[in-house]
Amino acid sequence: MRLRAQRGQTLIELLIGIAITGLVLTALGGLLYTVSDRFAGWGKRLDTATDGFGVASALQADSHRYVVCSSVNGPQLSFCLPTAGCVPKVVYKGSQRNDGSWVITRTEDARTTLVTRANASPTFVVDLIQTPGTIKVNGVDSSLSVIVYYHAPVATC
Repeated sequence: MRLRAQRGQTLIELLIGIAITGLVLTALGGLLYTVSDRFAGWGKRLDTATDGFGVASALQADSHRYVVCSSVNGPQLSFCLPTAGCVPKVVYKGSQRNDGSWVITRTEDARTTLVTRANASPTFVVDLIQTPGTIKVNGVDSSLSVIVYYHAPVATC
């Protein structure tokens, strides 16, 4: 009688192969989970990197043309023409939308535009005595305040 050559694999060889494949796939899954988590964090940092840019540029542009009407700190900031008395010309206002999110809008001559979104109720802080020439906006980002430095026109309200 002639013995046949072994063809195929034994059950133990198959089980060892499945176990090694399972370990390799588990390691790859953990690696992909870590990479995707870090990628999501990186994407969030990129998304929030320019959160205060819109409000900062708008406030800086208006602060060169207008003067701050009053130094009352709160959810609204008014700018006036330096030559026309203390009549508000431009108003920045923080308000809550229907979906619960917060926005900062700019109103000039009955035309309202969205300036930026905010994480919380935005407040404007203008301290003309201790830090003149600065407008601080809280609530745009949860971890930072936006501070705008400006040089106002000569006249004041």
